[in-house]
Amino acid sequence: MTRGLGARGHGWDDCFLTVATCSESRALAGAIKRRWYTDAMAFLSAQVGLSPRSINLVVRAWDRHEVAFRTVAIEWLEQRNTLAAAGERHVLTADL
Repeated sequence: MTRGLGARGHGWDDCFLTVATCSESRALAGAIKRRWYTDAMAFLSAQVGLSPRSINLVVRAWDRHEVAFRTVAIEWLEQRNTLAAAGERHVLTADL
């Protein structure tokens, strides 16, 4: 998630999801674009470990509410770090 906050755009090559999940986001974006009309969602789902529905929710939230998305991500990271320091585990849940 920390790496994803470095995303600066809304295309597959620079959106939160690809930047967060792949250090080579441009390579992943190219693979997604090549599969767009056949199996892009299935491919991306296998790459990032999220269901196609979850991918759509993340992409939609990023595209429509980037500032709020960044705020929630930063808060989650801060909570996770606090809990990790205390030896606890935090699971991200959201009602989108």
